[in-house]
Amino acid sequence: MTGYSDIPLSVLDLSPIRAGRPAAEALGNTVALARATEAYGYHRFWISEHHNTPAMASSATSIIIGQVAASTERIRVGAGGVMLPNHAPYVVAEQFGTLATHHPGRIDLGLGRAPGTDPWTTRALRREHRSGADFPEQTAELRGYLAPGGTERKVRAIPGEGVDLPVHILGSSTFGAALAAREGLPFVFASHFAPDQLRTAPALYRTAFRPSATLAKPYAIVAPSALAAGTLVHTPAGRVPAVTPRALTDTGTRELIDGFVRSARRAVAAGLDGVEIHAAHGYLLHQFLAENANHRTDRWGGNTEGRVRLTVAITRAVADTIGPHRVGVRVSRCHPSGDLAETDPYGTCTALVRALAPFRIAYLHHGETGTELDTAVRELWPTALMVTPLPAGRDKPGAAARSLERGADLVSFGRDFLANPDLVTRCRAGAPLNEARPTGFHGGGAEGYTDYPALGDRPVPGP
Repeated sequence: MTGYSDIPLSVLDLSPIRAGRPAAEALGNTVALARATEAYGYHRFWISEHHNTPAMASSATSIIIGQVAASTERIRVGAGGVMLPNHAPYVVAEQFGTLATHHPGRIDLGLGRAPGTDPWTTRALRREHRSGADFPEQTAELRGYLAPGGTERKVRAIPGEGVDLPVHILGSSTFGAALAAREGLPFVFASHFAPDQLRTAPALYRTAFRPSATLAKPYAIVAPSALAAGTLVHTPAGRVPAVTPRALTDTGTRELIDGFVRSARRAVAAGLDGVEIHAAHGYLLHQFLAENANHRTDRWGGNTEGRVRLTVAITRAVADTIGPHRVGVRVSRCHPSGDLAETDPYGTCTALVRALAPFRIAYLHHGETGTELDTAVRELWPTALMVTPLPAGRDKPGAAARSLERGADLVSFGRDFLANPDLVTRCRAGAPLNEARPTGFHGGGAEGYTDYPALGDRPVPGP
């Protein structure tokens, strides 16, 4: 039985363009990533095809492949994939035949039938307005140009004819699986945006596979969208490295929303006044909001609107269930959590605030940043605004007062509430606050969690 350690790992890169940065930087990052994956021993490095997408520079796939192959030595480089209905099969045969001739034994050609763009750009690309229904015929035509022994053909792909160029069928449904099985070709399943068919499509491919001169037995590749955080996480056994998460399916996403609703309903039934939905500090909703964690290309990712959608959907569902007056949402866009990163925190946060505003929930809990984002949030938010003040050393009450002067309705003290059992008394008296000891925040007993002194008690040493 093949173990996980025997499965070759590869990388699919979309050449993402960071907000406010040039496409040239994205293309340079693609080359740098390819070099790094080769150094780490990955098997393949493939580049996708997307058009008219401001967040992706992978429009001229074959040109990027040539640059990556020239900048690496051993790793296989290919297209994941060429959206064949966008191109003349003959041109693709010439382009990839040239690549395979220049980099023998290192080039892969993945073929897909999706447009990789919007309907308007599709019309610009496909002058004959093909729907993709003739994808099997186009694939056969392309493979004919690449076949050896074409000296009698009137139209020949030179270079291309007879080159070592493995052709893979890409798919996100059983259509591609069936075609790959019938033609005896490798099948690549796009589970990063069709996770619900992760079991169905590869299973159909293996069952229906017909051996061919190209492939004697099924060869399937899956493309999950899962990243392991480069941080440690808290467990009952102590801090351990983060594990690689699984990508949520559409079914899993619906179950997640239902889980938030059930939890909110139970909280109110237990006598609590309401709930705060946490979309910050590295928790799941923050992971969906952060660009370097959310690599999905379905409706739950792909752009700012997609990345905020899950938080919005959960907030709407919870507010509809227990009433908007019982719901708050926590956001903290510019405060890093682990290795989550946002290249445009202003754009992400304002998009989220605008989307949440119509629900008129009880409050928005915003971590102050000291930037123009604070002003934008105050102007956009229609109900009560709670803030976590900017760090101010031991003068937290003073920082809270300044936040209220700037337009906040409520102030959160967070860890200072934990470290000061008599917080209100200290604020009224202008007394200094105990310093919180973070080492005790996540278990291990009373020390650093519930052993902080009140005014007049023996002081507890600081962190």
